[in-house]
Amino acid sequence: MSQLEFDLNYVKSILDYDNDDTFGFIYSRTTEDLNCIFDNLNYQDKKILTVLSSSDYLFHLYTKDVASVDTFDINPLTYRYFHLRKWLLNYNYLDISILSIKELIYIVKKVNPTSKEEQDSKLFWMIVFEKLKNTNESLYDALFSYVSPKETYTESINTIKQNLIKKEPVFYQCDIINSSCIKNNYDLIFLSNILDYNRNKKSLLKFMRKLDLLLNKDGSLVCTHIPNLTNPTIDLKEEILLFEKYFQYEELYNKESDGILYYKYTKKLLFSSRTI
Repeated sequence: MSQLEFDLNYVKSILDYDNDDTFGFIYSRTTEDLNCIFDNLNYQDKKILTVLSSSDYLFHLYTKDVASVDTFDINPLTYRYFHLRKWLLNYNYLDISILSIKELIYIVKKVNPTSKEEQDSKLFWMIVFEKLKNTNESLYDALFSYVSPKETYTESINTIKQNLIKKEPVFYQCDIINSSCIKNNYDLIFLSNILDYNRNKKSLLKFMRKLDLLLNKDGSLVCTHIPNLTNPTIDLKEEILLFEKYFQYEELYNKESDGILYYKYTKKLLFSSRTI
């Protein structure tokens, strides 16, 4: 089965209300205030790996002077959604929620794909639109988790579009903890709140071993923490204690208004996964 066939089958399971929640729905926009992160980081000329999710992290990074950006996500539909958002940016649209299926079909029909991946994404969305065209359900309601966007990019759309033209980002469809598909090394890795879903000792130890392979010398892992989102066996304080022998913890920003903590771990020079 090709990746395109797999993705279409997964969408069909969602639309038929037969979703086994293997990957979940797509976040249409980030729930985080990325300025709280980027205002406290040195990202210039850095090699970066970021979770793809809504593409907001990627687009934000494309407004900065970074050396390169690769992406990953366990949900393959995030890559299809990246292409859709890329095409909508050409019309200066940041959100899909304001567009009808008819308007989306018009925009996607005019796309001239520049890669096999983009060609597959065009076919993917046209098939999805056809499934939804004669229903009362919007694309947004059918496939996306609702969030209130904090990123606007109003003054940066042209910069993002120019960088997207220069190079399409590499995408790894994988579980970053358990997969070996990512072979490169990075200065910064953005995880969003992935650790909130993996805060148990076994998973965190696997993360440390993985970071040994992925992070360059003095590289950093950037995370967010949303309290009460999950029921972890280890809380954030215990996580920090578990990491502290090998990583330096630093709070970037604690936004009490929305309850989100932004923080990073920087790899210490003595770190070696062989000692864990």
